[in-house]
Amino acid sequence: MPAELLPIAVLLAITPGYLLIYFATQGRTGRELRPDLHLIIQSLVASAGLLAVIAPFAYATMWPVRSELDHHPWDVLGWLVAIFLFVPFVLGRAARIVGDLMADHPQGGGTGWLHLIFGHAPEPSMWDWAEGNNVMDNRFVVIEYRDGRRIAGAHGRPGVTFTSPEPHSIYLAVEYEVSQGGQLMMVTDTAGVLVPITDDVRSVHLFTEPGAASMPSTAQQRPRPQRPDAPEHEERGRRPHREDPPSRPPRIPPPEPRPEPPPPAPPAPAESD
Repeated sequence: MPAELLPIAVLLAITPGYLLIYFATQGRTGRELRPDLHLIIQSLVASAGLLAVIAPFAYATMWPVRSELDHHPWDVLGWLVAIFLFVPFVLGRAARIVGDLMADHPQGGGTGWLHLIFGHAPEPSMWDWAEGNNVMDNRFVVIEYRDGRRIAGAHGRPGVTFTSPEPHSIYLAVEYEVSQGGQLMMVTDTAGVLVPITDDVRSVHLFTEPGAASMPSTAQQRPRPQRPDAPEHEERGRRPHREDPPSRPPRIPPPEPRPEPPPPAPPAPAESD
């Protein structure tokens, strides 16, 4: 194969698998696909599995007329559309529907056979797990960025947390600022703070009121709101805070130290003549 055609060949090899992954995750995780080596390998594996399923049918149809392809342009076009678009779309959407059914009915509800075949459907991300299991309830939330900046607030009514499939974010209706000494001080004359949870966030710290238990005795899955008049994206991605926000802020530790850049490499020794 000519070297100039190699990038095109690689692109054609990963395209069916990439589209399958895209349609399977679109609107479910709230996160974009990252074009890294992990995604490329996943796409290649998905493409191989897809072709293993569809190739026998394409072979049976096209092999007898392999020497007369110019007389069967619609057959060739049909198989190209099927391989590169139609089949990835159908399989990807089917995988998403299965995942949604398992997430909506974790205890059965007519989907026991899906759990038997595919096992337990994990939360799409740690953010979804924390909100779905009430880990942030009655906590002071301190969101720390990679450059050391902090945004703080109290988790509680009338705040709202957005989880998958929506982009991850949180509305803290009671806002605090962090003093140099680590004291949380309530911000007055504010209606709260909206915080997108992006890749720039290094960590999310959770603090309890002084004297309160550090963790709830049981972490129970929060039921989905029963609102038949609400659109699906509100039920699946919008979680209003149901508890009153805590009011006695604790003293919090200083920000995590920023990683030091690696020292410069020593100069290479001069070669002696």
